[in-house]
Amino acid sequence: METSLSTGDARLDQAVRQWLLYDKNPKTASMVQELVKEGAVEALRKCFASRMEFGTAGLRAAMGAGVSCMNDLTIIQTTQGLCRYLEDSFESLKDRGVVIGYDARAHPPSGGKQQALCQPGGRCVPQQGYSCPPVL
Repeated sequence: METSLSTGDARLDQAVRQWLLYDKNPKTASMVQELVKEGAVEALRKCFASRMEFGTAGLRAAMGAGVSCMNDLTIIQTTQGLCRYLEDSFESLKDRGVVIGYDARAHPPSGGKQQALCQPGGRCVPQQGYSCPPVL
C-alpha cells in the first residue's frame, strides 16, 4: 500500500488508504494504486466521491474501483449491511434463508462470493442463471 499518499485532501487520502486495505480484487486494487502513482487526484475523487446508492431497481453504478462504483468490495459491504438489516427484521431468517441472484454484468458469480454473502449458520440459495433485477 502507498504510504506517502497525499492528494491534499485528508478525507480522500483516508478513503484511498482504507480501500487499499480492504480491496482483495487485484484488478480494482491495482486501478487505485495506478491512480495514486500517477497523482490523478480528480480521478480518485470520482472513485471515492460518494457511495453508490441503492434505488428502486437495486444498486446502480458503473463497474470500477472505489465506493462510487460497482465492484466486489462494494457488493460485499452492501450485502453485509442488508444481511444485518434482515437479521434484525426477521427472526426466522436463518431458517428461511436468502436467495442470491445475478444480472448479466461482465463478472460472473463465484462460489467464494456466494459464501461471503451468506450469514453463518444460515441458508443461502444461489439462483440458477442470470436474471434482471425485477425478477428476484
